Amino acid sequence: MRYFSVMVGLRGCYMPDSVYPIAVKTRRELKTLIETEAKYCGNDDEDDGRPPSKRDFASVAAALWRRNWRDRDAYLSTVLPIAPGYGIQINPISGAEYRATKESE
Repeated sequence: MRYFSVMVGLRGCYMPDSVYPIAVKTRRELKTLIETEAKYCGNDDEDDGRPPSKRDFASVAAALWRRNWRDRDAYLSTVLPIAPGYGIQINPISGAEYRATKESE
């Protein structure tokens, strides 16, 4: 089982709109969750940017799957741009962090 923290909102120095942990067993499940989140958080008012392709989702999921929660930076993560200035930011987390976050909800 792998654990990730998903943050959705404006990219950069802003607070995310939502933060929640996820637990997945396969890379395909992670890719599906990212695609679903992108579908619901896209900004339809600003159509200046190119929406992510299936290949973009697959490459982000593959990069995240290779990362370990021990080698992550506290302030850097993998970001998938959804619209100009808006994105999905994903960090690997430990099982203990996942359980602590789930208990606090």
